[in-house]
Amino acid sequence: MVDKEDPSLSFSQSIESFSQSISKNLTPRKVKKLLEDREKAKVVIKNIKHVMKEQGEHIKKQQNEYKKAISTLETQSFTTRFHAVAFKLELDAMRLISIRRKFDTLDLKLNFQKLIKNTVLAKRQEEAQIKASLSLYKSACTGIWSVIKNKSYEYLSQSFQALRLGPKPKASKNLKSRLEALKQERKKLRSQLRGSSKGQDDSQALQDSIEENKQLKEKLTSTEESVATFIREMTSLLEKHEPPGFRIPDAESPRPGLKVKKGKRPKARVPLISPERNEMARKHKNIKLQFD
Repeated sequence: MVDKEDPSLSFSQSIESFSQSISKNLTPRKVKKLLEDREKAKVVIKNIKHVMKEQGEHIKKQQNEYKKAISTLETQSFTTRFHAVAFKLELDAMRLISIRRKFDTLDLKLNFQKLIKNTVLAKRQEEAQIKASLSLYKSACTGIWSVIKNKSYEYLSQSFQALRLGPKPKASKNLKSRLEALKQERKKLRSQLRGSSKGQDDSQALQDSIEENKQLKEKLTSTEESVATFIREMTSLLEKHEPPGFRIPDAESPRPGLKVKKGKRPKARVPLISPERNEMARKHKNIKLQFD
């Protein structure tokens, strides 16, 4: 900043310097001479006036220049103040922006941490569910495997017993009793159908019963043959592939799971009429037979 100077002080200083210069040049002798010569005095006075005018014009120019400089300085000071205020506002805005960014970064960090926690918890829950399901599947598989093992072992033990002991006489007796019962039923039906007064219906019923009896006989014969072949094949396989140290309990000894009372044996119930025969009887319930 340039220091401001008053124009009145500068003007007084210029007058004093001019008077000092005149006082130095004008000695009392020169003054006496000027008083004697009026023309010279007039010339000197004119010169002095001319100098005074020039100095006044110069002073006016200086005043105008000073005024312009003062106005420029004022404008510069105003602009500098304005810029200072603007810089302060910009600094405040930058501070606010930095504070806002800090808050945003904190919010982002917190949200990211929450997301990480949620993902970790979800993964842990999924892992726990998967482990629980795996344990359940393992337990189920082990249970199923144990059941299959036990059933296969029981089936193999029963098959080994059957193959070692051969076909049971009870089974043959049961088959014979069934065949005899079927023959008796056949005879009864024939006698009933012969004594009936119906024509075509009775003949059709007889033919159906005869065909069914034939089918039953064929089934019985086929089952007997298949059982015999199966027993032979299993005996041959067991003789070839019997494991070492495999013990089979005797046929007379009861099973470990069943409790049998002493002195009593379970009787095998033999159905007098086969299920297919029962179905046939149900079909022909409407047929009324007349006995003589």
